[in-house]
Amino acid sequence: MSYYSVLPSPYILKLPVTWIDLSINWLTNERMHAVHRTTKVGQTELNENKTQINKKIYNKHNISMDYWTQSVKPCETINFIDNWKRSAANDKIDNTFLCDWMLEEGWYRIYSTAGDRMPTECLIGGYRCGTAYPIYLSRKGVPTGEDIFPAKGEIVNRTAYEVYDYLCANAEYPIRIKNCTSYLVYYLRPTIGCNTAYCFGTELPCPIGQSSKTGFSPGCSEVYPTITLTSTIAVDMHVAIVLRNSERYIDKSPKFLCGAIEAKEEYAFDIKFYINNFIITGAQYINVSFSDIGNAVLLQEHWEGKFKPNMIVKCSVQARYKDRGVPGVKFFSEDYFAGIK
Repeated sequence: MSYYSVLPSPYILKLPVTWIDLSINWLTNERMHAVHRTTKVGQTELNENKTQINKKIYNKHNISMDYWTQSVKPCETINFIDNWKRSAANDKIDNTFLCDWMLEEGWYRIYSTAGDRMPTECLIGGYRCGTAYPIYLSRKGVPTGEDIFPAKGEIVNRTAYEVYDYLCANAEYPIRIKNCTSYLVYYLRPTIGCNTAYCFGTELPCPIGQSSKTGFSPGCSEVYPTITLTSTIAVDMHVAIVLRNSERYIDKSPKFLCGAIEAKEEYAFDIKFYINNFIITGAQYINVSFSDIGNAVLLQEHWEGKFKPNMIVKCSVQARYKDRGVPGVKFFSEDYFAGIK
């Protein structure tokens, strides 16, 4: 949605008038209070007829979730689970167990550097994934030769089991999984009780004194710069000339830039952008030279159609040696609120 003001030929100025043209405020430094709107565990929605629908979902073999899944597009869910402690490799248990008893039923995207796939083997003995009775993804009912995870764009019905000590099928949970091309989403429902929780991922944070591309295994190494960086995020106007119907247009839209105050020419840098804590796959820049830091940008094309107004934008910078090793510690910028307060 935009309009065009005719300029002296051959140029026409394109002035976007969508919500994102709030760049007028951004560029005059009228920073607005950051309110990170996320859906958290326990939040209630779609309460109508929930009891009746749950009876259908609890069926072990005839799963029917149409009422719940038609009201939202799975890949566009705003619910996410962000906790690396759900990793199947995590056997460290403190005094607080994760519990999904109050989990809001619905589609979830898993945002975890430990990985987004549920473990597919019984976690014998339990006490993994930050909980006493972990839930893993079973191959029960999966046709011979079919992958337990869906192909791109597909949705599958699957069965998950709670592990109780050495009992690998203490409680059964029917779930759904959709492959959204670059990530998976899961249709989950609350657990029957505590202390039990769904598991995701298989990696762990790098040991103290080591780093990696993600800060997690695999690839942890002691060979990385120990430089401290102050990451910054700013907004500017992206200007491009495009051709349409043999006419040339000046296309203007907001762009975000990431900086590092203490950056030095002797290093290369990994720069990544995030919206609402989700890493933007199209805006990851690896091995960026000191002189090219300003070319690492988050453009409107990276978020348009994927995120709604009032989004939180931030970036991270990691330094690395040009000829060896792994990137160092990840330094995040402050959150930048993009929207209307």
